[in-house]
Amino acid sequence: MIIRKIQDKLNKRKAVYALLVFVVSMTGMAIISRIGDSFMMPHASVGKVKEMTLEYPVEIQGEIKAQSAKPIYGIENLKVGEVLVEASQLVTKGDVLFGIDLEDLEEKIQSSEGELQKLTLQIEDLERNYESQLNERDRNISRAKEDYSDAENSVNHAIDVAYQNMENARIALENHENQPIDEAGQDSEGDMAAAWEQEHAALEQNYVQMKQSYDEAVLSGDEAMKTASRQIQDANAEIPQDNSAGLLKLDAEDLKKSIEELTALKENDGKVNADADGRVSQINISVGSVLGTEPAILLEDSEQAFRFEGGFDSQLSTLVTEGEQCTIELTDGSKKLENQKITSVSRDEEDGYKASVNLDLGTVNKSGEAVLHFTKTSKLYKTCIPLSALFQGSEGDYVLAVGESVTILGAQITAVKIPVTVLEQNGEYAAVDGDFSKYTEIVINANKTIKDGDRIRIVDE
Repeated sequence: MIIRKIQDKLNKRKAVYALLVFVVSMTGMAIISRIGDSFMMPHASVGKVKEMTLEYPVEIQGEIKAQSAKPIYGIENLKVGEVLVEASQLVTKGDVLFGIDLEDLEEKIQSSEGELQKLTLQIEDLERNYESQLNERDRNISRAKEDYSDAENSVNHAIDVAYQNMENARIALENHENQPIDEAGQDSEGDMAAAWEQEHAALEQNYVQMKQSYDEAVLSGDEAMKTASRQIQDANAEIPQDNSAGLLKLDAEDLKKSIEELTALKENDGKVNADADGRVSQINISVGSVLGTEPAILLEDSEQAFRFEGGFDSQLSTLVTEGEQCTIELTDGSKKLENQKITSVSRDEEDGYKASVNLDLGTVNKSGEAVLHFTKTSKLYKTCIPLSALFQGSEGDYVLAVGESVTILGAQITAVKIPVTVLEQNGEYAAVDGDFSKYTEIVINANKTIKDGDRIRIVDE
């Protein structure tokens, strides 16, 4: 009996212990299951939609430089002997920028003077030749006039003689016609009428011949006078001035000016000086190089206005417009220019864009790298979300809102799909239109993909 009682107690203790072990095991398994489910469930950070404007920050890299650099030229074809400035160096009016090789300068002066002497001799030869032609023309005119006068006298005399002969013949004919037949001489047979007729015929024929001689004298005189007149016209023809002399004179004047410039440069020991205060922006010469038509040095005149120029790509083309207010900062931090306005926007040669800002006189007095920046804002939108909260599906854009559903495990937080229409977006936010209230919470980020109806765990709001 005692043994049986002891055995019963032991069995009861074993049963209690087994029950206790079972309960503990089940509790542990439930906890482990809960922990596993918690780790398997998507973790999401949530937030609310915002009323805001979208911002578009714009930054354009470029440089500030003078609107118009002052070119410093040298006399062409002279050799550079020394360069005494460097790029970006500040200079004042009168400072020596570069010097010319003095030996080369002296050779150019001598060569130019020799060339000028040759041109002078050529001009003198051409002018003497022209003067000689003028004198020859004057002599020919004088001779032609003398010939004309002689021809005129000769013609007039011949015509006068012919005319007088014609008149004498006419008068003799008239006198004969007015003489009665009975007063005419008789021939051997005494036929007075026949004698009168014979003499009349002779006188008439003589008159005709004299008139013909007169007409011929007049015609011959006209031809002679035409010929003499043409000789005067030919002799009086203008002698064209040879343009060669005029062109050579222009060349000679240019040479004289060149010699004067070369001589003045020689008197200044071949030095070329700055004619204004400024900064050297570009040097196009070096020792030993020969000066050409391009500027030797470009000088930013400190009294001139400066401008900003910078390039940007097509992504910013809708944001960067003329008249846009902006700020410009030199990259070395020495200057910040606020309340500036973009002067112009244009396409560049490489299919990009270029923005320019003309700066007021005195705003800056040096060139350098700079940054133009401004922020453009949209209109005010009532519903804006981070881009991380915007999803795309086969049916369009949507967001996942925080909802609640009842399961066997009780009330659970789940994701609810809300379709939206994107109105505008920048690099961070999107303005959308959808079925939202001011209390709606949406999924901003998650550690794994979430679908409509999935249970989620909120880790951060």
